[in-house]
Order: sequence, then C-alpha cells, then structure tokens
Amino acid sequence: MNQQATPLRSYLDLAPRGARLHRRESRMTRLCILLSVFLVTAIFSMVDMELRNQKYQTILSDGNWHVSTADLTAGQAAIAAVRPEIEAVGRYAVLNYRLDGGYTLAGKALTACGVDEGWRTEIFPQSLTEGDWPAAADEAVLTANAAPAGIAVGDVVLIGTPGGAANVRVTGFMPTTTMLAAKDALGALLTPEGLAALGATDEPVTYLRFTRFCNYQKAMAALRADFGLPEDALSENFKLMMLSLQSSNSYSKNLYGIAVFLLALVLLSGVLMITGTLNSNVSNRTQFFGMLRCLGATRRQIMRYVRREALAWCALAVPAGLALGLGVTWVLCALLRWSSPVYFANMPFFDISGGALVMGAVSGLLTVLLAARAPARRAARVSPLTAVSGNAAALPVAGRVRAGRRVELTLGIHHATGSKKNLLLVAGSFAVSIILFLGFSTFITFMNKAVTPLRPNTPDLYYFMTEEGAGPLLANLRDQLQSEPGIKALYGGHDNQQDWTPLPPDAPMNCDGIGVQLTRDATEAGVETLRALAVPGLRFYDMRAENRSTRALYFSLLLFIYGFLAIIALISALNIVNQIAMSAAARTRQYAAMRAIGMSGAQLTRMLRAEAATYAVAGCALGLALGVPVHRNLYRALITARWGTVWTMPWAPLAVIVGLVLASTALAVYAPARRLRRLPIAAALETA
Repeated sequence: MNQQATPLRSYLDLAPRGARLHRRESRMTRLCILLSVFLVTAIFSMVDMELRNQKYQTILSDGNWHVSTADLTAGQAAIAAVRPEIEAVGRYAVLNYRLDGGYTLAGKALTACGVDEGWRTEIFPQSLTEGDWPAAADEAVLTANAAPAGIAVGDVVLIGTPGGAANVRVTGFMPTTTMLAAKDALGALLTPEGLAALGATDEPVTYLRFTRFCNYQKAMAALRADFGLPEDALSENFKLMMLSLQSSNSYSKNLYGIAVFLLALVLLSGVLMITGTLNSNVSNRTQFFGMLRCLGATRRQIMRYVRREALAWCALAVPAGLALGLGVTWVLCALLRWSSPVYFANMPFFDISGGALVMGAVSGLLTVLLAARAPARRAARVSPLTAVSGNAAALPVAGRVRAGRRVELTLGIHHATGSKKNLLLVAGSFAVSIILFLGFSTFITFMNKAVTPLRPNTPDLYYFMTEEGAGPLLANLRDQLQSEPGIKALYGGHDNQQDWTPLPPDAPMNCDGIGVQLTRDATEAGVETLRALAVPGLRFYDMRAENRSTRALYFSLLLFIYGFLAIIALISALNIVNQIAMSAAARTRQYAAMRAIGMSGAQLTRMLRAEAATYAVAGCALGLALGVPVHRNLYRALITARWGTVWTMPWAPLAVIVGLVLASTALAVYAPARRLRRLPIAAALETA
C-alpha cells in the first residue's frame, strides 16, 4: 500500500524538499558554505588558542598584572586592593638589577628582590623547587643555580653589599630565570623588610590586576583621580593589555583595526563565494521559479523561498564547517606543541573555543542570508512566460561575435563578459582571495622583525672580557677550549677576527670574546666545566635557554602564519574550481546546443578555457589593483610604524597567489569539460 505524501502547509515547505531532491545540484553550494564557515572557525579558533598561550607565556615571563606604579604608598596600595575593579595587588622592589651594584653571593653577582605575599602568589606566581618562602627579614629564597656552589636549605650565607655584609638563612630554592642563567648570576627573594635591611631605600613598585570584565582604561583614570596620580604614573603591561584587547597604546589600536579589517575580508570572501554558487543555482532552475510564478507565487514569496532554501543547506554545511575548523585547529595545536614543546607546552589541546564556534555559525548564517539577497531578487524578476519557455538563462546578445576558425575563443570570452554583474561577482571572489592572501602575508615580515631568527653560527656559550688587558686570558682560554669535549665550533678570540657573531645582551661594546657552539651530545657536567674556565677578568654567558626560546618562538610562529596562508590558498583554489564548475553547469543546455550544431569536444574545451581565463585575468587585475595598496597600508601600520622599514613591492607573495589563481583556473576546466563531452546531447538539452 502506497503511503500518502505529507500535505504541504506552506509553499515554503517546498524548500527542504527541493533541497533533498536537488541534493546533487546543490553540492557545490553546500561546499562553499562549509568552506566559509570552516575558514572563520579555523582562524578564530587558532587565534583564541594562541591568545591563551600568549597570555600564559606573558604571565609566566612578565607577571599577571595590568598596570604598575611607584607613586602609591603601602597604605594607598591597601586601599586600592579593596576597590571592586581591582582583583589583586602586589608590591615589589629590586636591588642590583643590572648586576653592577656590588651585591654578591658565593663569588657571583647577585640581584635581590623584596616582595609581599600578593606579588608572589597573584601578580607573579612563583613555585619553589625546594623549601619554604621567607617569613622573616633575615631569610631568603635563592635561585636554583646557587645549589652547585654547595648551598643547601637551612644554610646561613653571607651576602656582600656596598655597605658591608649581611647574614641570611636560606629557606628554599626557586627556578633560575633565563636572564640570570645567561649572565651566570644568582637571585635572592626576600621579604620587603629583608630587602630594606640590605640597603633598599626606594618605595616598592605596586602592581595591580584588574577584574576580567571591567573597562581597564576607565579603571586607570579612576585610580589617577582618586589618588592624585600624574598622567604618566601608571605603566601598562603592554603585552597582557594588548592580548586583553584593552591597551591604550596607539600601535595596539592599529593591530586591533587590522584584525577587524582582515575579518571583514574573510566574511566578504565567503559572501562572494556563496553568492556566485547561488546565482548559478538559480540560473539553472529558472523554469522551476517560472512555474511557481504561474501558480500564483509573488516576487516576495520567491525571494523568501530562495532564502529558505539557502538556510536549509546550512543545516548540514554549517555543522560540518564547524567540525572541520575545530579538527584543523586541534591538528595545528598538536603540531605546535610537538615542534616547540618549550614555548607551546601549555597550548590548549583538544580544547574548544566557544567564541570561535559562535562566530563560525553566525558568520555562516549571515553570509548565506547576505549572499542569497541578489539571487533571490534575480529569481523574483523571472517572467513566468519566459521561464516556462526555457529562455531565461540565455545570455545577453553580444553586439557582434566574429566568425572564424577560433570562434570558440570569442564565445568563451563572451560567456564571461556577457553579464557584467556575473563577471564582477566571479572576478571579485578571485580578487578577494588575492587581497586576503596579500594582507596575511604582511605578518611574515612582522614575525621576522619581532622575532629575529638565529643564525647558524649563533653560540650556545660566550666569554667576553670585563677588564682591559685581559686579551692574554682570552687567548689562553681559546687554547684550552680547543681540547675540551662537546664543542662543535669556536668563534672569535683572536686578532682581526672575521667570523664573529652578534654579542649577547649587556656585553660591552667593541669587546673581544669567544663564542662556543656545543655538540648535540654535550652534557651539563661539561658545561659546568666550561663555566669554571671563566677566570676573573672574563664573564661567562650561558645562552642555551635564550636560544631555545627564540628558536621555538620563531618556528612556531612560522608554522602558525604559514598555516593561515595555506588555509587561505586552499580555499582560494577550491573557490576557483567551484566557480568555474558552477558556471559550466549553468550553461549545460547552451553547450549541448552548440554540440548539436557541430562544435567538437576540443572546441568546447577551448571555449571553457577562454571563459575561465577571462575570469582569472579580470580577477587578478582587480586583486592586484586593490591588494597591493592594502598590503602597503598594512605594512606601514604593522612594520614601518614600529621599525621604520620602508615598504617594497611584495613580489614573492604576488607570484605565489597569482600563480595559484592561474594554475587553479587551468585545472578547474578539466572536470566540467570532460563531463560535458561525455554527456549525451539529447540528455543535456533536456537538463533544466
């Protein structure tokens, strides 16, 4: 017994049924929606994950605070701590930060810090490798690199100061900072009273962290007003404020504007991509819309129908795009963690960015609704009589089409240029891909400026003279190093040296020194032996931690940025293939008619190539005309404004993206040409 069809409650009920019936024809449209959602989701997810990682790294290296000031007393800091917009307050003071003030411990330069509980638990979270925090003025925690000197928890050590010496009991050890390790210096953390006993006279600096959702700039203005602070009294934690999108720095505001602009380009590329496929889909079904008009549908109803159908395609395409974007994000996060475990050890993995998913879904729906406006109006303008007669899809007649041996080339160009709106739409989608690629390519230069990559001859260890007349010591040291195990190469240490590398931080200008590159199997015991060779008159630098951090950061950012560019390039190529395929599908009956009057398969292929080449040339011309100024302006805002580097023509990115457009266009013709050649002429003429 046959089941009765479910009755229609509204003409809009035809939309999901039509979507199921024409599932094959709408496949490319659904793919475009998927790619648009995927692009937004992947970009926002990776940005969110990287922001989380950068915030963690910033807190780890610079502290979890937003502003600091030296103009608040201890009493005022206590009052500020109870304000509703203040989440945490800590106080910090330091002696001998530059290691040249005469503070020593166990024969090495010492920097000493005095902090309260709020600073070490909230502002700059610290962890101990051993022992407890100091509770009295004569107690201190030392950095872990003091342990090799034979110092243990419970020992009383002598700290040398410019005014004499002070006995301090060691209560624990904390990790050694990269700076102290590089300079072979020690660090001590004491109570504020303990630091004052060592000679500190300046008021400690007060660090404040705002609550998550308050307006940081308004909170800073309120602090200045209530405590009578001058305009420049509050110093921002630049990186953390920027990552929180609340920095007042003009350069940060430029970055925010660039991010919004690139987001708009991403959304525009989705709108153009989906609009092109919807236009082709509507053109293929003009007879259907004509039948609806004959049955009494108004233009307004036709427009609502097209929008409803487009939203029906979102039911599968949007979730699929979200899932794909999330999956690619997880893969990229895994690659970053694997390639740079030091820098990306805390990169979120198998985590979900709720904001990215919302942005992907909302942008997908909005993009589809915006993209459906033009095709919906086009469908609504279809005349019932013309649509039913099957002539609605015809192109405007050209003024003259020259006959000749290569008439197929003329026809192909005419097909591309016959509808100015369609040409602008397709060429515009190609152009936006070029503009988007050029825009993101500026971050490659930004990365190379912000993080200088290490050269092959960068040393792991370094010795330099701290006293005049220490040249013989350096020469003797070089002779000693020649026979030490675990050394790969030596640089410098002799007259008229030509193989030198950049000096490490705080090295005296124009000084002589020796750079040491270690082999992969070099041991810590071997490094300690090399450290012991730094006799008085020479200073030893251990640059391994800094080198690892720089190398990890550079290659990770390289993967991050090139990953974005690869995603943009892939979607650009798929968009081009889709546009060419949809354009060919929309003219199936026309091509079949040409085959019926004698056009060969080779001529048909050449005609499609001419049409695709016209789109590509127009798209490249428009993309270059708009993309180069966009690249120039972004470059000036990102690089010139900060480093002063003058913009030059981006030949390499241009060659890559234009080559990709041309190659994708050439490959895009193959599949539709083969399909049309194999399609029986009678069946093609019957295609709606």
